[in-house]
Amino acid sequence: MRRAATLALITLIASVTTDAAQTPADFYKGKTVNIVCGYGVGGGYDLYARTLARHLGDHIPGRPAVVVQNMTGAGGMRAANAVYTTLAKDGSVIACTNPILLMYQLMGGQQARYETGRLQWIGSLDEPNNAIIALASSGLRSIDDAKQREVPVPGDGPTSSMSLYPTATNALVGTRFRIIDGYTGSAAGDLAMQRGEVDARSGATLGSLFAQYGNAIRDHKLNVLIQFGPQRSPRLPDVPLLQDLVTSARAKQIAEILGLPATVGPGYWMAPDVPEERIAAMRKAFEATVVDPAFLASAKQVRLDLVPRTGVAVQAAVNAVAAYPKDVLAETAKILRW
Repeated sequence: MRRAATLALITLIASVTTDAAQTPADFYKGKTVNIVCGYGVGGGYDLYARTLARHLGDHIPGRPAVVVQNMTGAGGMRAANAVYTTLAKDGSVIACTNPILLMYQLMGGQQARYETGRLQWIGSLDEPNNAIIALASSGLRSIDDAKQREVPVPGDGPTSSMSLYPTATNALVGTRFRIIDGYTGSAAGDLAMQRGEVDARSGATLGSLFAQYGNAIRDHKLNVLIQFGPQRSPRLPDVPLLQDLVTSARAKQIAEILGLPATVGPGYWMAPDVPEERIAAMRKAFEATVVDPAFLASAKQVRLDLVPRTGVAVQAAVNAVAAYPKDVLAETAKILRW
């Protein structure tokens, strides 16, 4: 028994030593890296992730394959929880989830199984404002129209941007959005709107919105009612921000918190236990990818807006979220029913 225990200890030490000595190129060679996207195929986050996946492997040491795995549910939280708790922590799994989930955990969200402050950020592809949109045929031309009658909109759980922004706008502005849960992702929300099941939808990042529906917006077949972010998009200078429509100082603070996810955008992170050298290699690969002419051509082909940010910069933006006063975070959580 003593000999068996000794052999087991030697084997363990050897495996740890081998792993520690393994370079990122040695580790990634022949492997597959999974980008776990918390939203359905065809939506904005999925489109960004698939465009990134086509080129990221060319810049990772060892040139692994990179694929997108869609894991829908609870506004992306199912994916976030899985990446943080149960999926591999060796550098082969990257999360692609809505930054709203960061706010949810910081505000004490009970369903979160991750810690916002421990996520290791690889980078972000855009700083997109979010929006609530409506087909012109619905009769909704401005946010004021949504105060005059009940407006059914699709939802995807309390932390989804499809649900969060209508909830907040109802509380702060007096709109009458009625959230109908059960839709998974923006593509399903768009289809529901086109079928007449709902009159409008939230969760439309402006980058993916203009990529998919730029002509419809130009031709006034699709109306943008309100946008959420730190400042108005140059493309929509006449569409108000949430903070433009509130008056009290506290309400403006809450509106600013709700706009913070736009500074993180479609970001990519790894779990806290991933080795530091693999995080560094992945950050370097991301930075090389976003200036790669082949990647830029792919993004242009699908009309994606790109405002890339490094993992270090995104990390700083996430830390800024945690710096808001606790009482303001608590009131925001109450409004959102978290």
